[in-house]
Amino acid sequence: MPPIVLLNSIRPSTASTQVPRIQSYISKRLKNFTLAPIMLLQPILIALIFGALGFSTNAIAPPKIRADQSPAVALTNAERFALGLPPLPPRRPATPRQVAPRSGSSPLPLITYTCLIALRQTSNNQILGYIRPVTTSGSQLNLQSSAVNALVGTFKIPIGVTSQSGLLVYDTSTGFVLVGRSIIPVIQQIMSPSLNDYVILASLDLAYETSYFESAIWSYDVGSKILTPQWVNPDGAVINLNADVFAGGYIRLTGSLVVPSNVKRVRFECVGL
Repeated sequence: MPPIVLLNSIRPSTASTQVPRIQSYISKRLKNFTLAPIMLLQPILIALIFGALGFSTNAIAPPKIRADQSPAVALTNAERFALGLPPLPPRRPATPRQVAPRSGSSPLPLITYTCLIALRQTSNNQILGYIRPVTTSGSQLNLQSSAVNALVGTFKIPIGVTSQSGLLVYDTSTGFVLVGRSIIPVIQQIMSPSLNDYVILASLDLAYETSYFESAIWSYDVGSKILTPQWVNPDGAVINLNADVFAGGYIRLTGSLVVPSNVKRVRFECVGL
């Protein structure tokens, strides 16, 4: 039997390409032998040769995994197959609903208005007077002729808005709210064009008042600086109220368009301090 020459120049990194060459080499060396047992030794000889050279007959070695790398999530499918792991689940592209930015507007910043509340007579456009402040919750508000020590009101509306309804107007000195108070306690007032339907303008501490009232009654127009009181009926209808000043400065709010002969009809206006 001729000697078998080992090709010790084969590197482990090229094992997959050298296997056919080694098989061919061994076959040529053994072709002159007719003994079948010798032919059966060919696979064993190949294994011994590769074992002596120090490399495996596997074409692809399993990838090394770092200590901080999780094989379940950080590997590619090829690497997972080499480790005997199942493939990663299929990736589903996000729908437009998932990737689109959320719609919806953020609340606008508020601007605070602080002013005297003048009562301007509608018949001649002259300021009749201002609101006299009170210190007792529930008290009726009346007219005073001078701006000195008059009630200073404050309210907030969103910046950039030209008109806003449903406003609370506060007395800056007491923190009370300027409300429309029903003359029928506990029963919700229904406003109509009748002169018999009215509420009084009062100053209330909302935390302690028990009689029926509506507090967020004010609508403000930025351009004209007009404050208009409103009333919401039980059916949801919004009624613009007119202000009448009686003798002695008593202020009454009504839904009627008719002006009695013994009163002066006014509108509320926010004027500078």
